[in-house]
Amino acid sequence: MSSAPHRTVRLAVLATFVFAAALLAGCGLLGGSSTQTITDPGNSYHFDVPASWTTTVTSGMITIYGGKEMPSVDAAIDKEPWYFILSAKASESDLATELTGLAEARAESRKWTKVTMGKPVATKLGNTKAYEMDLKATDETKRSFEGKLLLARRGGIDVLIFGFTKPGAFKGSGYEDLKKDFFWLVGSDDEKTATQTAPPTKDVSKPTKK
Repeated sequence: MSSAPHRTVRLAVLATFVFAAALLAGCGLLGGSSTQTITDPGNSYHFDVPASWTTTVTSGMITIYGGKEMPSVDAAIDKEPWYFILSAKASESDLATELTGLAEARAESRKWTKVTMGKPVATKLGNTKAYEMDLKATDETKRSFEGKLLLARRGGIDVLIFGFTKPGAFKGSGYEDLKKDFFWLVGSDDEKTATQTAPPTKDVSKPTKK
C-alpha cells in the first residue's frame, strides 16, 4: 500500500520532468534518415522518433521536443510536443493506481491549477500492457497545457511517459507513433504485471493548496 509520503518520494525519482532539468544537456539529433532511435541509459528499451526532433538523454530522464531546437525554460508552450520519459524500480501497486498517485503528486508538487485528469485506461507501450490518462492543467507560471501520462511495467521497472502541448494541439503530436515504435529490451511478452481495475476518477479540478 502506498502512502502520500511514499508517492512524493517516488515522484522525486520517477517524475522529475521539470523544464530546468530537461534543458541542461545539449541536443542529440541523428541526421540522414526519417527517424532516429533513442536507447535509454539502462539499456531497458529503445524507441523511434522523427529525425527532425530534438532529444537529450541523461542518467535520469529522456527529453524530447518535436522541433529542431528546444525552447528556453520560460518560453510559451507551443504546438510542438514535449515528451519526458523516466524509469525506476517497479512499484508494488497496480499500474492504474500507481499512475493516478503519480499524477496527483505531480500536480500538488508543481502547484498546478485548473487540473483535469481522466480515468486511467488500458493501452500498450510497444507490446506491453500499460495505462494512460488524459491531463489538462495550468502550471505555476500560468501556462496552460494538455497531454497524457502513461505508465508501463516490464522487467522489474516502471516506465513513465509524460507528453504535452498547448491546449488543442496534442492530437496528432506523434504520441500514438511513439507507443507503437517502443521496443523493450528486458522482460518477456507474457510477463505478468499488476493491472487491476482502474480506480474511480477523483475530482482534482480545484487549485492545489500550498
